[in-house]
Amino acid sequence: MDISKIQSKNDLPKEMTELQHFTWMLLLQHQKLRERYALLSKRQFGQSSEKTEDLEAVQQEMDELLAEIEEAMDTRSDEESFDTIPIKPHTRRRRHPGRNVIPDSVETEEIVHDIPDEEKHCDCCGDEKSVIGKKEHVVVTRIPARYKKIVHVRPVYACSKCKCGISVAEP
Repeated sequence: MDISKIQSKNDLPKEMTELQHFTWMLLLQHQKLRERYALLSKRQFGQSSEKTEDLEAVQQEMDELLAEIEEAMDTRSDEESFDTIPIKPHTRRRRHPGRNVIPDSVETEEIVHDIPDEEKHCDCCGDEKSVIGKKEHVVVTRIPARYKKIVHVRPVYACSKCKCGISVAEP
């Protein structure tokens, strides 16, 4: 039945099989229109560097592939057994979320950023603060033909008596 001949509800097919066939044809046309719309939208709004093929050529290629798949499905029996191929296990290189580890062979320079002597005394009790830790910041500098690792160390001071007044040198 030709869709262009239908002008009203009275022109629709009366028998169930004809109606099903008519509905199926409408669905296929609808799908083709959606594919064409997607392709035209991609051409209009997609990246200009993308090259799209002609819709009919793509549709023909898809139809050929579907026909090959259907033929293969029909010829292959369900009872057919498949040969198994053993695959040896392999390892993958782990992707690090950050940078890789700096090797120990790289020349290392350590720069200590310390606080002035006046700040090494507690503001509360006047006692001398002791080192309770350190903060390190590593910078890798590339000098032509070699690398150099510079470690900036900032000692953290705190009073050992009253546990107040933590001091750290500014970076």
